[in-house]
Amino acid sequence: MREARQLYINGEWTTPADGAVQELTGPATGRVGGRTVLGGGADVERAVRAAREACPAFGGTSPAERIELLEAVGAEYGRRAEDRAQAVTAELGSPISLSRTLAPGLSPAAWASPTCPTP
Repeated sequence: MREARQLYINGEWTTPADGAVQELTGPATGRVGGRTVLGGGADVERAVRAAREACPAFGGTSPAERIELLEAVGAEYGRRAEDRAQAVTAELGSPISLSRTLAPGLSPAAWASPTCPTP
């Protein structure tokens, strides 16, 4: 059974503020196949604050540095495509062949953005 007990915020795994847990029920079987923690308002605030603090640093990088970073992110998505497909199947009950088309690796171009949004 899969269990996610933490949220990834500001580059590290953290325990959510309220710790509410959601059971994940497989639609094909009706059985509980996992559990995940739910983030609340305080967690959203921490994530938004971390993103805002990261924008100036990312905005100060050169286009070449951004491309390198985004290509690395795209490569990791490609490496984890099967993991994502398995998660889609577990959560939606879709056939794995369909899930694999819904969770393909992403091209680095899909991540390219010359600016970081401002608040």
